[in-house]
Amino acid sequence: MKLQFITMCLAILLMFPLLALSITGNTETKMTIYIRSDGTVEPSDAPIGYEKSKYWFTADINGCIIIEKDDIILDGNNYTLYGAGDIKGIDLSNRKNVTITRLTIRNFSFALWLYYSSNNTITNNSIINNEYGIRISHSNYNNITRNFFINNSQYGIYLAESKKNSIIANKITDNQYGIFLLGVIESFLRNNIFENNTFNFGVHGLSEPHFVHDVDFSNIINGKPICYWVDHHNETVPLNVSCVYIVKSSNITIENLTLSNSVSAILLAYTTDSTIRNVTTTKCLYGIWLHSSANNNLICNSNSSYNEHCGIHLSYCSGNKIINNTLISNQRTASPVGTSGGLFLEDTTCITIEDNIFVNNSLGIGFDDSFHINVSRNYIISSLFYGFSFANLAYSELINNTLIDNQNGIYLLYSNPVASNIIYHNNFINNDEHVHVHMMPGGHFEWNGNYWDDYEGLDINRDGIGDSSYIIVADYNYEDKYPLTVPSAPIPLIFDDKIYLIELKSSSTISQFRFNATEKKISFNVTGSTGTIGFCNLSIPNALIQEIWQNNYTILLDGEKWPFSNWTDGKYTYIYLNYTHSEHKITIIPELKTFQIISFLIIFATTLAITKKKQQRVQQRSNKSEIH
Repeated sequence: MKLQFITMCLAILLMFPLLALSITGNTETKMTIYIRSDGTVEPSDAPIGYEKSKYWFTADINGCIIIEKDDIILDGNNYTLYGAGDIKGIDLSNRKNVTITRLTIRNFSFALWLYYSSNNTITNNSIINNEYGIRISHSNYNNITRNFFINNSQYGIYLAESKKNSIIANKITDNQYGIFLLGVIESFLRNNIFENNTFNFGVHGLSEPHFVHDVDFSNIINGKPICYWVDHHNETVPLNVSCVYIVKSSNITIENLTLSNSVSAILLAYTTDSTIRNVTTTKCLYGIWLHSSANNNLICNSNSSYNEHCGIHLSYCSGNKIINNTLISNQRTASPVGTSGGLFLEDTTCITIEDNIFVNNSLGIGFDDSFHINVSRNYIISSLFYGFSFANLAYSELINNTLIDNQNGIYLLYSNPVASNIIYHNNFINNDEHVHVHMMPGGHFEWNGNYWDDYEGLDINRDGIGDSSYIIVADYNYEDKYPLTVPSAPIPLIFDDKIYLIELKSSSTISQFRFNATEKKISFNVTGSTGTIGFCNLSIPNALIQEIWQNNYTILLDGEKWPFSNWTDGKYTYIYLNYTHSEHKITIIPELKTFQIISFLIIFATTLAITKKKQQRVQQRSNKSEIH
């Protein structure tokens, strides 16, 4: 039996090389094949036949091909070129007028590599399971036609720093990036079909020519056309599109769309006076990107969520308005780097950001080299890292914003040494650290009149302003000389992925406001001069009261039931209570209904009776044992 087991193991081990060869479909030793400039093939026994300028495969090949000759055709003859993680499958560096056709290329870092290459044609090939299907850089006038790019782990087609390449009638499926154009000029795209790529299509660049491409509606992503407009004016984008790229245009309306799975769902480059309204963008690299665009509006309930890098990104822009948007769970997987998070402004000026909601982003709003920014009435909630991040923000105002449950409310990286920023009437609630300074910042910050939920001072004259300063960062002499004792705006609570706003008015100093969704409990502390009378008045949406308490709740003062009065209108319930200072903890919890209390007492009594019977039986057994 033991001998049989050993024989079986040896047989399995001997099968592994055969299995590996069958997976690659090729039993030949890995080789590097050269098509030399004089037309010869090395090594001479390579399975490539040739005559004059035509070369063809005679079998599958396990290895790489380096082409050193121009003006040739390499016909794969429906065979396969296999790699094993090698860097380049076919190297066409510095080549021109080469055609690659009827070949399957698998398992390379770069299946096809074009570098300083021109007028080449890649046609009727299947490019499968590589990192990059084809990488073209510093190469012009090449034609990529009628190929299949399937399951490449990085890019199907990647173009960088090249011009006037044509990409026509390719099928691009299940890659991370389908087609990505980086710093390229005048690309021509027709009849390409994209399916199930993580990011189907994208364009990136720094100057205007990098965005001027000829991409028409024949390019289809998951059944919907790409809208790529250059030099359009006074138009509305059609509804049934997959992504929207607007270049050198004006007065364009983009509305009522749901877009996903592109590098940018919406891109405005060198575009003015346009509107993005009632749009949902999700699962893109950038939800909305504005580059070198001015006087545009992003307004009216647009939603940008679950984008891998950034919900909304502005670079080199001015005069834009970002109003009444919701940005949720953008770039949650790593520390924010560069332009990641909910909203990021890079080299921008004169931007208005108002009445937006940011929830569960890595970074709420980030500023890098931005000036004259007005940020007001925004809610930044549960950022994985920072609510606001400043890297050289100057001459800007942050007013009436609420930062709650973030790791850092404000993260100061560095600042313009001669600039000033106004930070007034903001609410800092339950952040791990309200303000964090990464390095010695320059400039001047006016912090006056904010609400800090860990402020412990009193308000003896009850004017809503603390009688002593709040020390923000002692090492840098940051202090709020006029801290508010009550939040200046409604406090957001999140329950079952819905946001509810609670307004709190009081004659006391309010601190340590907390909401425990699991226990369905709201709590906060009230502080005032000992012996004086204090009051609190809460306005709570009826929908929340029904959702968490089923309209049955009670008030505790320091853990004991406390009398209160309440009334309601069509939208809110108002709860009022008073007390005698000094410091108390107020808690609002669910109140058990009468039948719930009775049920609880019955269960408790039944459990108690069963337990008592068990104890009696144990005691009886013990007594019998002692007798025997």
